[in-house]
Amino acid sequence: MSKNSSHLASRKWKKQRELVFRTMGHDCYICGEYATAIDHVISRKRGGGDNLENLAPICKPCNSRKGSKEYSVFLGRTATPPVLGSYRDWETDRKSVV
Repeated sequence: MSKNSSHLASRKWKKQRELVFRTMGHDCYICGEYATAIDHVISRKRGGGDNLENLAPICKPCNSRKGSKEYSVFLGRTATPPVLGSYRDWETDRKSVV
């Protein structure tokens, strides 16, 4: 297991990842394109956990550009607003699904 003991072991992470895709679909939460990865909205590096409220589907280009930046910092540096509106709207919609 990694240094960060809050990170899930690979088998549990795979189940968590599948649950995110099953409940949220495969639309990137930033641009709306097809998502193949799961993002920690608040990165583990910055204290974010592996709980469902902190995970979201993300496409590879957005994941590469976002890195470990916080969602709001990332959006402040991008030229185009996200497809899904503000993070607060997205989070509210998401909680009604989870």
